[in-house]
Amino acid sequence: MRDDNGDGIIYDTDSDDGSAPSPATEGLVVSGVLYNAHEIGVYDNSTITVDGVDYTVRLVVTVLDNGAWGVHILDVDIQPGWYPADITAARLGTWNGVEYSGTNTSSVDQMLCFAAETPIRTPTGWRAAGALAEGDAVVTLSGTEPLVWVGRQTVAGLRGASAPITIAPGSLGAHGLIRLSPLHRVLISSPNAALLFGHPRILIAAKDLLPLPGVSQIPVDKVTYIHLMTRRHSVLRSAGLWCESFQAGTWARRRLPLPDQAKLAQLLPNPRGYGRRFRWSRPRRAAFGACDAALCCPPTAATAVVKPRLTGACPGRGASAASTRPSEQTGETARQ
Repeated sequence: MRDDNGDGIIYDTDSDDGSAPSPATEGLVVSGVLYNAHEIGVYDNSTITVDGVDYTVRLVVTVLDNGAWGVHILDVDIQPGWYPADITAARLGTWNGVEYSGTNTSSVDQMLCFAAETPIRTPTGWRAAGALAEGDAVVTLSGTEPLVWVGRQTVAGLRGASAPITIAPGSLGAHGLIRLSPLHRVLISSPNAALLFGHPRILIAAKDLLPLPGVSQIPVDKVTYIHLMTRRHSVLRSAGLWCESFQAGTWARRRLPLPDQAKLAQLLPNPRGYGRRFRWSRPRRAAFGACDAALCCPPTAATAVVKPRLTGACPGRGASAASTRPSEQTGETARQ
């Protein structure tokens, strides 16, 4: 979706609901072409198939001005560990009879970024993410790196699963307030992680840390997100934690405003090349849930190492984690 005025809503062009349509520059981008939304409806008791299992969800249908239509799932119905590529079928349920005037962009696009006020470590001290510019140096796990691109997006009305994740001072070793988008990943180092996932360092989406004390998801009226990209995908120091930089893969780039997409196309014509050439970690899908969060991130260093589970399921399982191997310079592009 493309929301040029940043109000968080794409309005449809029909006159049934009495609302004014969005600017002509807003709508859905399909294969690089922008289409305006003509009508929007919600279908209750719809069914999607994820990895061979059927789930009941609410599907939002957007009819475009060229007659084509698209479907997305409401954020509140998205379960941990679901990815678009895992959905093999979708069946519409019953139209709920409501004449909607538009759709919230937060129900579609999940950005990967720092909130503007989140502190980032630089060679000269701590600076707010929103104060950084291209060319500024930042501290990464492998040394100092210059920022080759900095993006900025202000998003309104983030609720439910779209709301930012806040990590309070003292949680996970943070010495300041950290606010991230839900899918932004945090580097966790733990012997228990090695037992569970095969490596002591894993990148975990911020939303998957919610079972832990001091980690919360709070609705906001507006938040400014900052994308910080180095010459290769890396992890940045943020108030005591290591958090990933912007990973310029195809999935992430498609969620940027058109001017930013154009800028990155000039800087990085081949996003897959960025992943293969510069990534220092090889991602691996793995189950991760509330029990794993407690095991990988124990409250004290004295917590005993727990043997890995070979069978059975843990309540709360289903989200994703990525194991990291810092010695590797090659690997497939991460799905974020």
